[in-house]
Amino acid sequence: MAMVCKHITDLRVGAAFSRCQEFAAKKILDMYIWKLAYGLCVTSCIAMAVDQQEYLHQKFFLEYELVEKMEQYNVGTDELKLVKLKSASFGNQND
Repeated sequence: MAMVCKHITDLRVGAAFSRCQEFAAKKILDMYIWKLAYGLCVTSCIAMAVDQQEYLHQKFFLEYELVEKMEQYNVGTDELKLVKLKSASFGNQND
């Protein structure tokens, strides 16, 4: 996902901003500038990936807690065994 995001960002934002930067530099410096590249947009790509991860975590991940109870069972003979029963209760954190 990060590579696709980086590629799309570089093509769309990088190329457009490079043209804008060339135009502004030509006007401000009053010089002929043939090529002025903005460079790769890796920082914005990483920020988009982090934002997407935080969005997905909040929306689609469920938090749960384990509740443990100790119960005694009679097993054939007179000896008792302690058995842990675990039950999970699921809930959405956005509720």
